[in-house]
Amino acid sequence: MLTKNNSFDPKGIVLLIGIPAATYVLMELICVIFFKTHVMKTMLDLSNFARNAGIGACAAFALSFNATSGRMDLSLSAQQMSSIIVGGTIALALGMGTFGILFFTIVVGLLGGSLVGLVFVTFRIPSMVLGIGMGLIYECITFTFFPNGLMLTGVENVKLLSDANFEIIVVLAAALVVILILQYTKFGYHQRAVQGSQRIAKQSGIKLFKTVFLCYAFAGALIALAGIFDVGFKGNLSVELGTTSNGSIFAYMFPVLFGAFLTRWTKNQTLGILSGVLVNEVFLRGLSAMNLPYAAVSLFNMLLFLGFLIFRENYPIIKRNKLKAERAKEARAYRLSLSNSVTV
Repeated sequence: MLTKNNSFDPKGIVLLIGIPAATYVLMELICVIFFKTHVMKTMLDLSNFARNAGIGACAAFALSFNATSGRMDLSLSAQQMSSIIVGGTIALALGMGTFGILFFTIVVGLLGGSLVGLVFVTFRIPSMVLGIGMGLIYECITFTFFPNGLMLTGVENVKLLSDANFEIIVVLAAALVVILILQYTKFGYHQRAVQGSQRIAKQSGIKLFKTVFLCYAFAGALIALAGIFDVGFKGNLSVELGTTSNGSIFAYMFPVLFGAFLTRWTKNQTLGILSGVLVNEVFLRGLSAMNLPYAAVSLFNMLLFLGFLIFRENYPIIKRNKLKAERAKEARAYRLSLSNSVTV
């Protein structure tokens, strides 16, 4: 059964395009006026921007499957590492190149996410606790059987993984698949229902645990896809222990929450997340153009996230005060009209 949400506020299109564009203009003005530079100076800057945006989009999509329903999967970074190392090693052992690595990485990521989802729906362990435990398990297994990690430097038939144009094509294809899944399938309808209220969704006949299981599975596949391009650009991936890479994954929570916030107008969370990714990457590219130290870039990025959270939590109050002001204005106009009629 195909389902879709037909209501679309034209204001959503303006927000999806206008907010990233406004962010770029603001960062460009700051760079030019105060630092005598530009956000994008060369084609290399544009290429790096596109690559980082592609990686960020896939990571944000992966986070959105569970985070928007209140489930924080802290095993995603370990899933990403193990999927890339295991899937890449298998593909190279079979003599495959770029497409083989992509295929096996996504398949291993899908299986890894499915296992986490299966444990979650079977034993009902709180998602954050489960994520930490499964993450440590994945790290230990990867370190035990693949201690050398994955080395792609010098491998001739994997150069496409570091090509920004190829990455953009793959990410756009992934975004299209996510849009089709979330907007035009029964699973997408059920996933949106679970986001609203799990109790109501279950009472209405939706198979809650099946939906949650699929969310974990899709998240595993997408987080693996997000990481493989970064590894293709860097040339290698080492095994990390202690869930130390969680910060880099959850830095993409801003696009996820931003996309969820825009859904009230766009009715399409995926496009909202893409818009949030562009805002985030333009902001970071502008900070980098200012030659700020890494600590300062991280600080300003977290301040952006915090500022958005404050705005999101206070938006209902702002909207309610606006409605009160409009009603007060209408009341004053009505009283004035009554006064004028009495005078006449």
